[in-house]
Amino acid sequence: MRLRVAWTALAAVGLVAPAGCATGAGGPPAQDPLQETTVEVTNHNWNTIHAYVMAGGARYSLGMVTTTRTQRFIIPAMAVSSGRNLIFLALPIGSSLAYVSEEVIVRAGDAVQVTIQNDLSQSFVTIF
Repeated sequence: MRLRVAWTALAAVGLVAPAGCATGAGGPPAQDPLQETTVEVTNHNWNTIHAYVMAGGARYSLGMVTTTRTQRFIIPAMAVSSGRNLIFLALPIGSSLAYVSEEVIVRAGDAVQVTIQNDLSQSFVTIF
């Protein structure tokens, strides 16, 4: 009888302890989906581009956008929450030229549109 009580008590402790540890305390807070900061990159350049966002000297890769396509990316929360202005960078594959935007103020939840033209000097950034 004692063995059964001890085993039942151990089983109960084993079931309760993981539930208490699974609260998520100490982990990174979940990002509010309403506060996602997005960038939509439209590529009118003849080359596929690699899109980046820069914040405070750090460069974050967003991804590739092929010719005549539009691709939506989520700007990393670290870039937006750094409290610094952002710079958007587009590097056409196979070219020595690049588009570098001026610094723009982007806040959590903003939607950004980056349009890359074939003549890179005609490219621009719009914030909604």
